[in-house]
Amino acid sequence: MAIKEYQFLALFEQMIKETAKGKRTKRNGELVKPQTISNYQNTYKLLVDFSALYTFPLRIRDYQRLTSRERVSEASYWKKFYTKFTHYLFNHR
Repeated sequence: MAIKEYQFLALFEQMIKETAKGKRTKRNGELVKPQTISNYQNTYKLLVDFSALYTFPLRIRDYQRLTSRERVSEASYWKKFYTKFTHYLFNHR
């Protein structure tokens, strides 16, 4: 059985667009502030630059459907991402 993978950057961009249009709101129903959307957009740009510089594909897997071995592998993947992304932020930004 193939593990379903999603492209993180595409999902993040979709979330930003839905937030800007007002589809996505806070828990109390208020719209998200423009400053927050700007922060999301800046984070998106940093992730795109990071992914291109390190040729690190950003993806998400359905954690509930993973075996225990695949979960360990997934944890290792995100640990590598964290290490490389923080290195990128401190040294290239």
